[in-house]
Amino acid sequence: MVRRRNEAMRKIGFIGALFFFSLLVIAGDATAWPWGAEKLATINGSNFTTDDFKNWWINWKEKDMPFPESADPFVDWHLLVQEAEKMELYNEPDYRHKIEIFLKARTLLLYKGDKINSRVKITDKELQDRYKEKYLPRLQLQILYFNDEAVAKRSYEQIKEGNLDVALFAADSTKNDKNSLYYEEKWLRINKLQQEWRPVVAKLAPGSLSEPFPWSKGFVMIRLKAQQGYDAEDFELLKPMITNEIRETKEQELTVALVEQLKKKYQVAINQQVFAALKLDAANEDLLDQTLISMDNENYTVRVFLDLVNKELRFRKQYGFNVEEGEQLKQRLLDGVLAQTLTTRGALDEHYEEKEPLKPLYLFYTQHRLIKELEKRLFRPQVQVSEQDIEKYYQQHLDRFSQPEMVSIAVVEDEENLIKKMDEEMKRGADLLDVASRYYSGEVPVQNMQFRHLDPIVQKVVDSLVIGETSKPFVVKGHHTIIKLIKRTPATPMPFDHVHDKVASLVDAERFAKVRNEYLAVLKERSVIEINNRAWEKIKNELGDLHVGK
Repeated sequence: MVRRRNEAMRKIGFIGALFFFSLLVIAGDATAWPWGAEKLATINGSNFTTDDFKNWWINWKEKDMPFPESADPFVDWHLLVQEAEKMELYNEPDYRHKIEIFLKARTLLLYKGDKINSRVKITDKELQDRYKEKYLPRLQLQILYFNDEAVAKRSYEQIKEGNLDVALFAADSTKNDKNSLYYEEKWLRINKLQQEWRPVVAKLAPGSLSEPFPWSKGFVMIRLKAQQGYDAEDFELLKPMITNEIRETKEQELTVALVEQLKKKYQVAINQQVFAALKLDAANEDLLDQTLISMDNENYTVRVFLDLVNKELRFRKQYGFNVEEGEQLKQRLLDGVLAQTLTTRGALDEHYEEKEPLKPLYLFYTQHRLIKELEKRLFRPQVQVSEQDIEKYYQQHLDRFSQPEMVSIAVVEDEENLIKKMDEEMKRGADLLDVASRYYSGEVPVQNMQFRHLDPIVQKVVDSLVIGETSKPFVVKGHHTIIKLIKRTPATPMPFDHVHDKVASLVDAERFAKVRNEYLAVLKERSVIEINNRAWEKIKNELGDLHVGK
């Protein structure tokens, strides 16, 4: 009986599965998948969903780019990708190199986040302890600077014997001789003290004065006026900085531990004999091809190591970092090369490109690089631009390479009766600026504007005037207006040599686009493309209304 019931259940399950899949068949063009995003397009048998479009658009759009009116740019993109794949351009060394660089950079960031950053935990006790250890106490110091040792010693004796106030003593001393000493009073943290001052200040109790001691090119005497311990407000102020300090320390510790784990994982061994013989300031010709670092899958020669070292040294010198010397530098460089090599390999072995959040960006980037390879191979050789082409384009489009036409105009806007009243005065020979000055406080401002930016009505009025002439009253955008044309400068073409490179780029871009569009037209002729218009309108409303392109 149990067996019959199980057989019945299997039949029901089988019939249910048939019914479910029959619904998909009946749907015909099956525009929506029940388990995922809606199908947007089919291009030569390959299906693309609305999610595919969103990922493409997010990565493809540029600032202020409007949302496309149709799915054509998306279709064009995938037609070119399909062609590049047919040509197996993913095997091109340049393509593979760029993908490798992209992967190393992106995965290393994710790897660092997973293995290091996310594992840093900082407690409030650690913050408090660091604050007390490094930033306390705060010291209120009275500091006297002397050029002459004898004056410094005499001053010390006078202050001690008379139990004098240091600030008043300094003020009195400089009245008699302003160059005898320099005085300042300030709060300092112990970690901000000059190194030479620290042992002196450490021996001072509040209120006590140090004997003069040599510093820089003179002598210094310090009185500890007061000191302050824990302060909640001060702690909160420094908390972000202390947090960063502790985080950096912990990240460094985790990095060292991670590198040690990776050394074991990848079976790293250093040829200590070769390393000891290696001299960074010598040619090392007899060592160049010897193995310095060995791993489970690869060996690194001295030559490779020195190439990496030289890049590191150039970088440090270029950006002003300190560069050690001798064995210390050699060991640090070896540690650095190992850390970089091992963490990069560890990151690549995680295959973040197969997982969110990198997966969609990686897909887009690989497609982008395939298209670039296709363009380099098929389109670029067809685009030739000569000097004659550049100059011809310049002459044909002088308006695009000219300083714009400028006008200087005085503008008066007011109620109709006042404008008419001013116009009557000008008919009797008065100047607009003089007339307006009697009705308004201050002078009428003169506006300097590009002619093309003027309202069309104002443009027409300006065109009717000569320099120095005033218009009849007119209305623009509901405002009763009079203008006087002060100056007009015609558009001036920029010298050809000043815009040569810009013109060349425009000619090249236009010809490249023409070749690309012609190629795409041929591809579309021989391709089978289906667009789900309902899905397109839906995504257009969703993303277009959100101004995703802006």
